[in-house]
Amino acid sequence: MELGPLSLFINVLFFLSRFSPFYRTNQIFIKSVGFEKFNWTSADGEDSDVFGPVFNKTFMAALYDLQVQIQLVSMIIFFTDFPYLIA
Repeated sequence: MELGPLSLFINVLFFLSRFSPFYRTNQIFIKSVGFEKFNWTSADGEDSDVFGPVFNKTFMAALYDLQVQIQLVSMIIFFTDFPYLIA
């Protein structure tokens, strides 16, 4: 177990140079409110199905925006905790 600040710093740099960022697994439960089920029909008209409101294009775009905002918060916290990694 490394306890010296320099050794720990070198180990962090080694880890970051070889592995992609990882995130703690957390969960967010989201319910679509105000969106209705919708019917989908293929371009050739042969297939059709009913999808729940979670597959609504507007709802999915909002979820994507939320995901990006959460990831940006994670990046800000990471670089605030490790300012010496910013070159």
